[in-house]
Amino acid sequence: MTAAGADPRADALATPQRERARSIRAVVDGSESRPVEGCSDCARLDRQMTCAQRVFDYSGAVDARVLLRRHHAGAHR
Repeated sequence: MTAAGADPRADALATPQRERARSIRAVVDGSESRPVEGCSDCARLDRQMTCAQRVFDYSGAVDARVLLRRHHAGAHR
């Protein structure tokens, strides 16, 4: 449904922006940093991130989190 006077193509034109906003929300709420149940790669990266956090290796924890997000983007979308 479009507002009076609004361009009906605006929804189609805004699709990439909406997709970007959705992916940003996923990062902000942390859903891309959580392992998917049953996925061995997610479990391995989550263990790597947890171990790094326990020994205060923040660089290693960030690296593992980035790898987990990349894995999510490629394997779970």
